[in-house]
Amino acid sequence: MNKERFRNQSEEPGKACSELQDVAENLEMRAVPEDDGAEAEMNAVSQTSDTLERSGNTVPDKVQVLAEGPAEAASDLAEAARETAAQPDKLRGFLNNVLLFVLVLVLGLLFTNFVLQRNTVQGSSMVPTLTNGDELFVEKVSRYFGDIRRGDIITIDTKGLDLSDPTRVIKRVIALPGETLEIREGRVFVNGAELEEAYLPDGTVTEVHNPQFAKVTLGENEFFCMGDNRMGSKDCRNFGPAPLKNVLGKVLVRFYPFDRMGRP
Repeated sequence: MNKERFRNQSEEPGKACSELQDVAENLEMRAVPEDDGAEAEMNAVSQTSDTLERSGNTVPDKVQVLAEGPAEAASDLAEAARETAAQPDKLRGFLNNVLLFVLVLVLGLLFTNFVLQRNTVQGSSMVPTLTNGDELFVEKVSRYFGDIRRGDIITIDTKGLDLSDPTRVIKRVIALPGETLEIREGRVFVNGAELEEAYLPDGTVTEVHNPQFAKVTLGENEFFCMGDNRMGSKDCRNFGPAPLKNVLGKVLVRFYPFDRMGRP
């Protein structure tokens, strides 16, 4: 079908209406023109509709819809297509956000369990170096590489050690694996030499708490630790050497209170 069929529509409005009705029925199944032929038919319908209106004839409703509606219908279909295409994007964005949240959570747990952890000092066993309520960052990497030195402040899990009330404690490393520690006359000796402890107040006396640990030679991966408050600390003098497996971490820095911030 082509435009020649409608050249004389102004002279034969009745016939044109009939033919337009047939065209409308044929085009009813086409929401959007699919090819050049369908587009030409639509243009012809529009032109003939205008001709009928100028001649005072009534344009059939079906023809009027086809003459005026293709652009609007195409626009509606395009909008619906865009909305449909946007739905998977919204779902994908939501799933991506959930995945990101889970990933951050897992990384956070790994970080606090194996790299760095915040600890709060409870008690006075490390006075005057640390006081009750001090906030610390404790790094957990050194223990895996054996990088624990004399004078370091470490956290220890006393579970499995000879302590009536197992807990986590914070103490200072006094003697290292393979060394012999001895406490006598209120002083500390390592491998027979008196240990200088500049971090202690002058006149500090170190007493024996358990005669069994007054003199001890440390085995492989064992540490002897004590609190700086020698008169008020339960430590390796009570429960014996601390194995490396019980060491939780090494104090990195005190971040609160702010006026005492820094490495203790």
